[in-house]
Amino acid sequence: MDRKPTITDSLIWGIRELLGKGYKTKEDARIYDSIARHYYKREWIAEKIAETFNKYLPPHISQRYALILDRAAGTGIVTEALLAQGFRVRASDISKTQLDILKSKYPKAVTVLEDLNSKISNVQDNSVFGITQVAATRYFTPEGQKLLISESYKKLIPEGILIWPVFRSEILMAKIKGGRGLKCTSFSISGLLKKSGFDILEIRTLRYSFLKLFQCKLLVAKKTNLIRKSNMKQ
Repeated sequence: MDRKPTITDSLIWGIRELLGKGYKTKEDARIYDSIARHYYKREWIAEKIAETFNKYLPPHISQRYALILDRAAGTGIVTEALLAQGFRVRASDISKTQLDILKSKYPKAVTVLEDLNSKISNVQDNSVFGITQVAATRYFTPEGQKLLISESYKKLIPEGILIWPVFRSEILMAKIKGGRGLKCTSFSISGLLKKSGFDILEIRTLRYSFLKLFQCKLLVAKKTNLIRKSNMKQ
């Protein structure tokens, strides 16, 4: 049964985040699960991501054949919502303890131990309908962020969708952890996506707290045909 996180849970989570300690033990992962479920459920962020994928799903593809990569999946808050919509899900994370919890709750999901800043392994090019990650901007390196975008372009089908939630509270954290050169606002990330062959379909604001610090912008991008665009300019 889900429980509301305590003040102690939140303090431990905050200290681990600032120190970059991650979630190495099962208890760490359980604390993360309770906090993520509590905060990401506000305004139903996970559900809105799943609904947005469903909104842009081409009519000739059914959910059960549409594969979505949930990167930095943690204990599966977004994975749960995607499975509820009928999608196939490949959930990856750098934390084995979090993936163990995810797999125990959602056995239909394929789980992969994988660094967010690395290449997407064992996935064919042009085979994935959707890619997303939640609250992971702060974990990127500038090089890893660019790699995610280039890898996403390769793995997505021509009508594929990339959903990138941008939390206002992550901007400072991203700057501290990622260093110079990291794109961490919806404006800068959308610019990077456009240069890399994506069209921005929408940027929707989700405010799941009365504090602007906890505002989230849902950035939705679609893979385009760079070769076709290049030929049109000639």
